[in-house]
Amino acid sequence: MSIDNLFTKQQWRELELITLLSETKNPLYYKDACQLLDCSVLTLQSCITNSVFMEDLGKLFYKDSQFHIHYNHQSGLKEVYRRALLESPSLQLMSALFFDDFASLDDLAEALFISLSTLKRLIRKTNLYLKEHFDIIISAKPIRVVGDEYNIRLFYIKYFSEAYTFSEWPFASLLNENHHEQFVQLMASLTEVKIDFAIFRHLKLLSAVNLIRYLKGFKIGKHKALSSLSLELLQDSQEMKKLSHLFVLKFSVPLDELVLSEMFSNYLDDDLVLGKSLQVDKVKEEVPGPQSLLSWIDLLSEMEGATGIVLPNKYEVARYLHATVILGVEDINESFLIYDYKKDYLAFFKEHYTYVYFRFTDYVKRLFKDGDMELATNSLNNLVYSLLIAWENFFLTMCELMKKPKLLIIERSHGSTGSFLKKYIGEFFEITIFDKLTIEALCLQHDYDVIITDTVIRGCEHADISFFSRFVPTVIVAKLNHYLRKRMGSIFETKTTNKLGKIGY
Repeated sequence: MSIDNLFTKQQWRELELITLLSETKNPLYYKDACQLLDCSVLTLQSCITNSVFMEDLGKLFYKDSQFHIHYNHQSGLKEVYRRALLESPSLQLMSALFFDDFASLDDLAEALFISLSTLKRLIRKTNLYLKEHFDIIISAKPIRVVGDEYNIRLFYIKYFSEAYTFSEWPFASLLNENHHEQFVQLMASLTEVKIDFAIFRHLKLLSAVNLIRYLKGFKIGKHKALSSLSLELLQDSQEMKKLSHLFVLKFSVPLDELVLSEMFSNYLDDDLVLGKSLQVDKVKEEVPGPQSLLSWIDLLSEMEGATGIVLPNKYEVARYLHATVILGVEDINESFLIYDYKKDYLAFFKEHYTYVYFRFTDYVKRLFKDGDMELATNSLNNLVYSLLIAWENFFLTMCELMKKPKLLIIERSHGSTGSFLKKYIGEFFEITIFDKLTIEALCLQHDYDVIITDTVIRGCEHADISFFSRFVPTVIVAKLNHYLRKRMGSIFETKTTNKLGKIGY
């Protein structure tokens, strides 16, 4: 991997330390940190003293021979990487080449406020990363990014998606955001697909990057079948006529089929199932496999039968999974350059919903094998993530499968905490507030799954007892939430494995 070539040594060392501490549950002793990062404690202490990426996001500190990290509640590792991308000298160079043209290396060095010799070293270093990951490089004669145009666009889509927040529009100097947004909304209105704020933002960025590259004279030149159909459907739209007129006035080129194909790329591929109005008649019969929507519907139906779960929006989930395959590297789940935001989410489901996770991955592997298609690990992760975020009311569905745990509350106060918990979490637990005169532990252990109390209870081995010296809602709810999360995963696995037998996970 050559990702470190995008940063200075100090930046990369700080980023490594922050990442390590963020992914470690507890503070890290300096010896362990030094061994894992292969550096001295003085180097790491220097990272803390001169920290750039944690400013206003939290605190990175060294105490009692341990390295600690603390984030402000609105921040996290993803924000650290976003800041790192903006601070990276290599990516500042790439950004400059995207927005402006330079007649000489001297002009480019001046724009970046660095010397010519520093610029030449920076180009060599940046090219190591670009060549390995995108098979593109920065050329000095002429001064531009060269290589396959599709890969150049892909790099910039990933960069702008990760480096800027949802509320930022980095192309203000070249594109009017309101007009561009109106046009994307107009195109989206032709589909029957549920488009949320994340997908909409992805379409805005992707189409903006592609359009800017096209207007600068860099074309892909591949006609997409749905571009002509989209224009045909919009020919009577007054809004489309207005936007087309503004487009011609600003860019001196017509808003035609080629422009649409360049802008939206694979999102206008006729293999996508976007709705009846955008359906193209095909001569060849659909072949079973990952590129077939029917195959995904059949896969989910089989999964429903095996697990006893009913997906309320099965067709939408199937369409989402199908689109993930068709879009490939242009899919929204791939819209990052360095930090894969899906990793923690997938790790959670792999740990707590093991059966669902591996059952689905087994089906996907089989589908790709049947379709004679290679399945990369990254593609599999994207498909699992697509399933989980497209699955309507996933957590409620899991909760409904689980029998409510019986919770007994034994407290010294007159039902103060118990009454609050009944109202606050009564939907997830069958709650009883203890009102007897004597506590018979042997009887309680068979009647309740979990007991919470501020009184010491012995001889109750079969119930999960939690003692709290501070019997207050905030502390108890945190404990019960952890219990519920574990039970939701394990109870589901018990139900399905009792029905189907163990499958080896």
